Amino acid sequence: MPNPFDITLANLRDFLDTIVEGGSMSPNERRRIRRDLVELRRVYYAALQTPPLVPAGLLEVLADLEHEQWIYWSQAMAVQGFIPQHKLDRWSPLWVPYRDLPEASKEFDRVFARRVLEVFITAGILQK
Repeated sequence: MPNPFDITLANLRDFLDTIVEGGSMSPNERRRIRRDLVELRRVYYAALQTPPLVPAGLLEVLADLEHEQWIYWSQAMAVQGFIPQHKLDRWSPLWVPYRDLPEASKEFDRVFARRVLEVFITAGILQK
């Protein structure tokens, strides 16, 4: 049986198709929104993977650290000219402290933080 979240996303995709067919939205806008819906689904399922007994705030501390690492790496790559302009345009607004990120961007960092938590659990440092 499909998850209610997946049913809602499917309904949104169908609605987008109807809007495009009616001429109210361009195909490029539709593609962008559909891509965002796919990302929303990924974020939703990633959030379900957070171990239940993680000490309060640890996930956010690790996500903040991941974001700090990403800023350091991405800015170094940008200075060296390894990042194409379209990515720089997308990434540079995210070179802000973790607390100032939009929620969807924070979730990207939480994905890696959850992986670190899984390593801690596997190593016996944390319990599931």
